[in-house]
Amino acid sequence: MSPPIVVASLALAALGLAVSSVSRMLVWSVVRHRPEGELRDDEVSILKPLCGVDASLSDNLQAFSQQSHSNLSIIFGVADADDEALPVAQRFCREHEALATRISIGETACHNPKVALLAHMSRFSRGEWVVVSDSNVRVSEAYVRDALSHAAPDVGLVTHLVAGRGGGSLAAYLENLQLNCFVVAGVCGVRFIAGQTCVIGKSMFLRRDVLEAIGGFEAAGGYLAEDYVIGRAVLEAGHRVVTARMPVPTWNEGWTFTRFVSRHLRWAVMRRQVSRLAYAMEILLMPGPLLGLVLVLALCFPEIDVDPRWIGAWLVFDQALDYATHSCMTGKPAPLVAVLLNPIRQWLTLAIWALGWFVQTVEWRGKTYRVGSGSRLRAVTPLSPASTTSVPR
Repeated sequence: MSPPIVVASLALAALGLAVSSVSRMLVWSVVRHRPEGELRDDEVSILKPLCGVDASLSDNLQAFSQQSHSNLSIIFGVADADDEALPVAQRFCREHEALATRISIGETACHNPKVALLAHMSRFSRGEWVVVSDSNVRVSEAYVRDALSHAAPDVGLVTHLVAGRGGGSLAAYLENLQLNCFVVAGVCGVRFIAGQTCVIGKSMFLRRDVLEAIGGFEAAGGYLAEDYVIGRAVLEAGHRVVTARMPVPTWNEGWTFTRFVSRHLRWAVMRRQVSRLAYAMEILLMPGPLLGLVLVLALCFPEIDVDPRWIGAWLVFDQALDYATHSCMTGKPAPLVAVLLNPIRQWLTLAIWALGWFVQTVEWRGKTYRVGSGSRLRAVTPLSPASTTSVPR
């Protein structure tokens, strides 16, 4: 007879395999790599908050000069004139004089540093749609067109799934796997199984009048999960939030292991403070480590009444699902190194999830914050005085 701990682990792993399998299949049903819908002429302002220079920043920005949607402006934002990203943005503006561009220098007095930039940048935006687009996304030429194809009259926000791409380091492969296998499965699982809205702040199309009605970006400035807060506010204002079918690639050149752990631990703390119940349920998206533990116990202790061949088959099935999801998100087969690293990535995910229950403070953009209920932020280091500067291109 198997010990209770083995039975419990096996039952949890089996349930997790079922839930994660459905979640990953939902990803497959959502993702399309081709644009849909008619080309619209809505005026769009793209906000690009910048902080430092990523290895691929110039190439990421270049993608926005090739949009099939022409009625748009791009606003770059940095907190101060010493930011290394400022010369990159200035060079982009010089090289694309036909585009309507502006550089905003300064931020408002929000605890969330990204929202502090967005709130200041949005003052110079125009048109029907305000778009938040992080610096490390590299979009296709159909990015704006495809997002606007979802813009029915009752839609207040269009968000995107995020696909990890690029990078040749082990940390970059881990980051890509985490985004393409765990994060997207969680987003689709929460949305389609639990019926809860999940917004990813790396790419958000917000209808301007809806953004103004919910209090602008400043209303979310005191929270770490600003995307979640904005999404909930849009829903409460009576508008729909939809997920576009084309995923947005984030380019992870120059990624380090420390950066990988820091980002996902920060996200873990954020998710736990938004909903402890939902955070606890995330264990069901990680069946691999539990299956691996049961397999080791079954091999080491023959008296345990578990056939290791079945556990091994479940493990292979779990890895195959991750491989298929990774390939679905990127539009091409996953590289062999990613396949080999994925079991390690799964154990790291479990370790970060466990640590997320105990961590109370996070480091973000050079500042330290204590994260409270609902992901409300309290700065451990003082906020710098707000400044307001705008530099036309």
